[in-house]
Order: sequence, then structure tokens, then C-alpha cells
Amino acid sequence: MKKGKWLCLLLAVLLLLPACGGKGQGGGKDQPPALPDQFEADMTAVISEQTIKAHIVRHALLSCEIRVTEPKMFNGVTIIWNGDSYRVEYKSLAFDVDLSQFPQSALGAAVVNSIEALARLESLDITQKDGQWHYKGETKSGAFELVQDGTTGALLSISVPACKLEASFTNFKPIEEK
Repeated sequence: MKKGKWLCLLLAVLLLLPACGGKGQGGGKDQPPALPDQFEADMTAVISEQTIKAHIVRHALLSCEIRVTEPKMFNGVTIIWNGDSYRVEYKSLAFDVDLSQFPQSALGAAVVNSIEALARLESLDITQKDGQWHYKGETKSGAFELVQDGTTGALLSISVPACKLEASFTNFKPIEEK
């Protein structure tokens, strides 16, 4: 596979980072649980039949990092998101990224739009099924679905069919504040 395709996949993971910034609202039995303020999880993202695996750590509201574990050529690349700024680090190399410079940002916009719709709970079809909360909606990027564990509040998956994006999350663990 060409390095350019892998770079696009890495960029897509970078563009997933805004999902780390939302703060869920939760409540009783008939309401979705809140997403923990701090957590870590493993992510597998499939984008147009290409797979990226990464470890995600959300440190606080608007602060998240993703460390790529696969494919091997990107193992160790870390993408850090703090509010509106993105930084990519690998060993002693680090640089800031301006996402507006990448034409592939339409894929990231699909994820961002979905997460923002979830955060605002605007025009979403929210259902509970088999202990999970399903959020379906439509943004300018197309239809999306997010799935959340009804007990832990863990984000289980994000799907944006128009962008051929499927991401799943495992090993979700809240991080206890010290």
C-alpha cells in the first residue's frame, strides 16, 4: 500500500480527536450515562477497508491523545488534541497541524459533526436496546450512528457510512483523579 494512503488514514485518526472533547450528560435509568471526564480505551478504525489501531487517553475536557499502534509503519505516532490545536509527535519529532490544509478533512468533519450533534442532542433519534444507547442523526456530512454502553457510559462505536468509516472502542477504563 502506498504511504499516501496510510497518511490519509493517520489523518482520519487525527480528525477523530474531537470526539474526545465532549462531556456527556447522564442521569437516571431512562437517560444515557455521562461519558467519564477522564478515560482510556483502545480503538480500531476501519476507513475504506483500511484499518488503524490506536490507544486513546482523554485527560480532561478538550484534552485527548491518540497513540497509533498499527499499522507498524505508524506505531508510536502520537496525536495530541488540546481544544482547537493538534500536535503530532514521534520520538523526538513534533509539529503542530493545521487541519484546514488537508483536503481529506471532509472525513474528519463527518466525525466532528456527529459528535457535536450528540453533545447538543439536536434532532437525534435516541433509543435504548440491549443495554446500549444508540444515537442516530444526520449532519451535513451524512447519516451517523454512535453507540454507548448503557452502564459504564463507554463509547462503543461510531459509524459514518457516507465516509466508509467504522470505529469501535474496547478496553474502556475511567481514569481516577488523583
